[in-house]
Amino acid sequence: CQLVDPTETVPVSAYPWDGALVPNSDYCNASTPTALTNALVNGVSQNWLGPYNGALYECSFEENIAVLLAGSVRWYEASALTTLWHFGINPFTPADYEAQFTLNKDLFKNYTSYWGRGLGVQSIRGTYQDISVTVDEVNFGQPGVIPRQVQLTISYYQVDTSTKRLVSAGISYPLEYQCVALTSGGLVQQTLLAQGIPQCVQDINGAVASADYLLEVYYISLGWQSLLNYFQFT
Repeated sequence: CQLVDPTETVPVSAYPWDGALVPNSDYCNASTPTALTNALVNGVSQNWLGPYNGALYECSFEENIAVLLAGSVRWYEASALTTLWHFGINPFTPADYEAQFTLNKDLFKNYTSYWGRGLGVQSIRGTYQDISVTVDEVNFGQPGVIPRQVQLTISYYQVDTSTKRLVSAGISYPLEYQCVALTSGGLVQQTLLAQGIPQCVQDINGAVASADYLLEVYYISLGWQSLLNYFQFT
């Protein structure tokens, strides 16, 4: 990511005649170094990053990725336009977000409010200050498939030199980085392979060789036209 000094930050003005249509502010969206475009998985070279990348985090699936869930799907298997979680457009205070509890004599916590459930958070639910983080309508998941790359894109409005306000957020699982995690040879696995989705690289025992994936967080400041389309000016 690139952090812009407050003295050099240029917010977007609601008034075009001010000449401040394009922001100069913090961003996570850079050209990918050649060395990061591919990665080795069990000795097999795989595409790892596209031409641009956000902030990079190396992660691993904790679930048993080779098994389907009965009656539900995991977050990375979610279909198009599924809402996974929510953001507030403005920061929350610790009192609004942190859990509230008391300790009894056995040091057991008696909660009056759990994490993320304070009054400040509850008060914005269902309002314009509540942003839904939804799965992309093209790059979505499906049961039995894992994404080797997950992209979270967050856009914001640089209101003034010290204030940002979130505008939109979405998550995508690029199709070119998906692979079939099932290894049983069953009908679902065969159907997914017939769709052209490649099998995940396997080890000598026939199990998926790696449960790693790359999380990319894109953080983008919007220009005047986009902010107008999002009805951000008051």
